[in-house]
Amino acid sequence: MCVDCAIESVMSAQAASTRTQIDVALLAKGQDVAQAQGQVVVEMLNSAAQIGKALGKGGQFDATA
Repeated sequence: MCVDCAIESVMSAQAASTRTQIDVALLAKGQDVAQAQGQVVVEMLNSAAQIGKALGKGGQFDATA
């Protein structure tokens, strides 16, 4: 095996490792965003349900839709 080939192989492996780390970080960030959005939806539904429970309010809210 030539020295240049070995160096190229090591550099390629390092680049692949770096790309994998970037991909994992991006996936984690995307998961964090999705989780935050899900929490906001849950909070909105809880708020709507509370309005529906208030006397004389929320008569048009259909929690089964």
